[in-house]
Amino acid sequence: MLILDATTKSLRVFTSATPTTDLTYYASYVDLSSLAVSNIAASNGTFDETETTIVAAPGASTQRQIKYVSLYNADSQIQTVTVVLDVSGTNTVLAQVLLQPGYTLTYNNDGKWEIINGAQVM
Repeated sequence: MLILDATTKSLRVFTSATPTTDLTYYASYVDLSSLAVSNIAASNGTFDETETTIVAAPGASTQRQIKYVSLYNADSQIQTVTVVLDVSGTNTVLAQVLLQPGYTLTYNNDGKWEIINGAQVM
């Protein structure tokens, strides 16, 4: 599991090129200060060399445990998708993959990254 345990930590993603059709993403996490489950789902048109936050940093005295992340390439071109842990502006690469059109990169609660084409795990 990925853990964001400071207000300076967030999960971000960027692609190698500006897509015609934006990547879509979904992430779920649990905030342990309140034990509330939160979900994020969005596509905002900024997936390119500029990073996009997919899970924001938690509030003070809160540990955010990321349970699941899904990144879908809805574009017609292959994208190099890079997922990073941003700590105070310093990025640590967690995953970097060539994602074919129609494929999905997922992260699950067991800490495993997978590429899925439809119902088929690669």
